[in-house]
Amino acid sequence: MGIDPRLYEKLSGRSGDPYKRLGEALAQDAKSSYERRAQKDKSIAQRRLEAKFKAKWIASIIFAIVALIVVIAAAVR
Repeated sequence: MGIDPRLYEKLSGRSGDPYKRLGEALAQDAKSSYERRAQKDKSIAQRRLEAKFKAKWIASIIFAIVALIVVIAAAVR
């Protein structure tokens, strides 16, 4: 299946090679698709990093509370 250059020019009002314009449009679409995927992957990695940070923070708070309880229990005896 081919693109008729004269029909393309008549219907679109644009002159030039229709295959070149099609190739440029496909390349631009592929580039924007790649950028969206990269941004999405980056946000997932960022979310994982934040979750690890929060988990470490919560674990350190729990450890500190347990250490305080042990110290207070030892002081009471």
